Amino acid sequence: MSRTVVWFLAFCLLMAASLASNTAEITLLAVSETPDGYVGEKANLYVEIRRGDGNVFLDSSPLTKLDTQLSMRLGREMACNYLEIDCRKYDFFYTIRSASVIVGGPSAGSAAAVATVAALQGWKINKSISITGLLDSGGLISEVGGIKPKIEAASRNNLGLVLIPDSEPFPEEDNKSINLTDFGHSIGITVIGVSTLEEALYHFFGDRIHKKRAFSGEIVPPAEYTNTMTEIATELCKRADSLKNKIIQDNLSLFQDGISLYEKGKASILSEKPYSGASYCFGSAFKFSSALYLNLSREAIDLRKQQLLNEAEQLESKADKTMLRTVNDLQALMVVKERLTEAIDSLKKENITSSDIAYSETRLFSAELWSSFFSEESTETRFELQKDYLKELCLGNLDEARQRLAYLEIFYPFSFEGIGSELDHAYSDFKNHDYALCIFRTNKAKADSDMILNGIHLSEQSFNESLEKKLSIAKNVIGRQQEKGTFPILGYSYYEYAGSLKESEPASAMVYAEYSLQLSDLQMYLASRQNKARLSFDYSYAFIFLAGGFLGLLIGLWIWRNEPSKRKRLKMHGR
Repeated sequence: MSRTVVWFLAFCLLMAASLASNTAEITLLAVSETPDGYVGEKANLYVEIRRGDGNVFLDSSPLTKLDTQLSMRLGREMACNYLEIDCRKYDFFYTIRSASVIVGGPSAGSAAAVATVAALQGWKINKSISITGLLDSGGLISEVGGIKPKIEAASRNNLGLVLIPDSEPFPEEDNKSINLTDFGHSIGITVIGVSTLEEALYHFFGDRIHKKRAFSGEIVPPAEYTNTMTEIATELCKRADSLKNKIIQDNLSLFQDGISLYEKGKASILSEKPYSGASYCFGSAFKFSSALYLNLSREAIDLRKQQLLNEAEQLESKADKTMLRTVNDLQALMVVKERLTEAIDSLKKENITSSDIAYSETRLFSAELWSSFFSEESTETRFELQKDYLKELCLGNLDEARQRLAYLEIFYPFSFEGIGSELDHAYSDFKNHDYALCIFRTNKAKADSDMILNGIHLSEQSFNESLEKKLSIAKNVIGRQQEKGTFPILGYSYYEYAGSLKESEPASAMVYAEYSLQLSDLQMYLASRQNKARLSFDYSYAFIFLAGGFLGLLIGLWIWRNEPSKRKRLKMHGR
């Protein structure tokens, strides 16, 4: 009987531990529209974390707007990334309570991230502090609307400090600009601008936040990357030059565009920006090829189409047989297969044109060149590919990317066919067990969505400031990865290209900066996040289980002692 008691008590304790959870509460500031304009209101956001499967639940009263769910998910994602915790092992319950206003908009994301960090760490939040601002995938906090009425709401509800985006422009009232910091001071509120989640966390939690060391100096790519990427760029430029010499009519706009891109490509190689050189010369080769095939007959198009499909099939078969030894092998495989897929999709169009032939031909050539990143000899750290983890990561990324796309489609009257197509391909990759390529595509889709979501809310000046900050963050991530013994060839390539585009094409530069941020953290492929949430043991649950257990034991003993005749009969019959 004593052994049974011990096991039963252990079971009760384990059950109580499994129900351990952490909670956090933060003050939200929101605005409601009235006949007299916008009025600020206070709301409360509660977060509870339990062991689980990475689910996110939202309960609100009154109802929240549709974008609030996305804000909570992004807040959780950024908090988990900052703490380097694998949050697939926990469930997150967000509850919003407001007396009079429907809470919505992207400004709740920064508050959700702060509250999630507090819940994961078991910290208490000072309720006299609040924060408002759009939180993006790089952990940047950027401008939102309605700041002035939110500061007024903070004053009415006796808050002491409001954190706002430091890029927030001065609002105008009666054709006069209002300094929000001075305005807050005039009504008894301290207003401080912050630009990153880390800065915000420091104001909430002080010295408990250990600021991550910024990468100092310039990134020096490994020689094997520089040499391989330079060879790829050089071969693409040679191809462009060869095609250029075959064109008779040099007054075509395609020809002139090709010349411009070719010159940019050569200049980039000379300035030691090989990925930029490869990108420009790819564009140049495509333009020249399009000009060369301008008058291609239908029979010639169909013949070349079949030839290119055969080439793509051979390259795909070769890529699938590649032995993956390093993370960069994995990244190279992603790029090769993405280019193969793009070429095949272009070839399988219903009404294929000579331009499609030119694009597919150039894309296949690029895919073959990228195969040179597969190497028997490498100084990079070897790794063990964990396919089960990649499968879960693929599914998680698909869910996050579709959430972002759904938000875009609901609130903005534009076509997002490109992002949708990318996610359709990612789902096909998942069904084909090509999880690495699925992760690559979903990260790019998330980056495209984030660029649109964040860009809509930014002024021109703030957009350029945000671009510089994103590039700075990407540089830090790449530098830290390199210190760990891995070099993100994709993240660095996109970082370099974003830098070369930022003056002439800032919108494109922002896209590649987003790609760099999404693809520079190589640890996501390795399931190497060892940090855990500090969940509290709930002694009330333990008491309930133990009390129930003791009561059950007492009842059992009473029955046992009061039925001796039954026990004798069972013994006599050998039971």
